[in-house]
Amino acid sequence: MINLFDFINEGIFADVDTIMQQGTTMIDTNTIEKWSTGEKCRITKKKNGYKITGDFKMTWDDTTYTGPKIVEVVGNFSISNSKLITLEGIFDPYETEITGTFTLENNDNLVSLSGCPMQVGTLTIANNKSLKDIDIAPHVLRNAYISKNGKRFKQDELAKKINVYKKRIDSC
Repeated sequence: MINLFDFINEGIFADVDTIMQQGTTMIDTNTIEKWSTGEKCRITKKKNGYKITGDFKMTWDDTTYTGPKIVEVVGNFSISNSKLITLEGIFDPYETEITGTFTLENNDNLVSLSGCPMQVGTLTIANNKSLKDIDIAPHVLRNAYISKNGKRFKQDELAKKINVYKKRIDSC
């Protein structure tokens, strides 16, 4: 037999986990929608994060990322004018693929590409004043463009760290 206290608790708090999850999903969806740069964007909740379709430009006002995890991008994804130090927490580094261009530009605090997606169509890394080493990089299916970062990277040095399958690496 259930006592009155347990009966009331089960009735009042039975759906708390579901309601909390719905609230988190709504906040995550609103965050991703704010990044959308076009009229057409689609956000799909997956088991381990979000699949997003369209073009997105993310900014972040903190040095560490605490937002929704992106597991797939069908389109372009840019991280611009953020205060991030690394990319940890944004993507699933073992699974995430960006079919279009992945751009990192004007992120003054960025010192590491740790946490970057596993594979991208094209890679652009430009004007990141604190980036002095490409410690890890995604597989690039088309081209890679690296310029005006904290250090001038030599093309042969980049070729050892970035796998570009189709065309070339441009560095200046």
